[in-house]
Amino acid sequence: MHKEVSRQIEVYKLEKKEGTNAYIVQPTIEFPTLHPADDDLIALDMDSHGKYMMTCSTKKNDLALFDLKGTLLTRLDTVQMTTYYANISPCGKFVAACGFTPDVKVWSVKFSKSGGFEKVSRAFELTGHTSGVYHLAWRNDSARVATVSKDGTWRIYSINADTLDIKQVANEKIDALPESKLALSPDGKVLAISKDKNILLYGLEPTSLLMEIENVHTLPIAGLLFDAESR
Repeated sequence: MHKEVSRQIEVYKLEKKEGTNAYIVQPTIEFPTLHPADDDLIALDMDSHGKYMMTCSTKKNDLALFDLKGTLLTRLDTVQMTTYYANISPCGKFVAACGFTPDVKVWSVKFSKSGGFEKVSRAFELTGHTSGVYHLAWRNDSARVATVSKDGTWRIYSINADTLDIKQVANEKIDALPESKLALSPDGKVLAISKDKNILLYGLEPTSLLMEIENVHTLPIAGLLFDAESR
């Protein structure tokens, strides 16, 4: 978790009480403060293989990678002018950031065979939007990425992680908001997009608006997530 007041990342450990089904949650590591007090943290993510973590700030466009003990591995400029969102791909190979510019920037994160961090290098860009990109979401196999933009469209790209062959495979018009969020179902059949307090569900085989769930919350939706079985 990221603590707002002290602006530090704190890692917690879950331990099961002996002889019971109850768990104890205790803080174990507190990372050094990195991002300045006048810059908001807009992303916190962890590699699925447990090799590294990522944070990203909005104004300074400062994307940082840490090991799980809090040691800084590297930091990047997202080149977004203002960064809206960043995350790590489910496969752990890529870090992506979107923001004021119409292109999503994606970097490759490389580790040695022994598990040591080696380098981060620019991998590719997701192009096609004509205005800033509000949010992005990966499918759980990292073979698809969805984006939603100020230009009034959402798009889906296919990603070949080995050849870095990128293709746009779907797009539709939508009157999105800066707070809009995305989620791709694990089976790749449905895209969920939040719009204020509502959720729009799009079918992707073929592309069509399936339904809109209205007034899910009393405040604008801040995040979306599919379960592992896409239900």
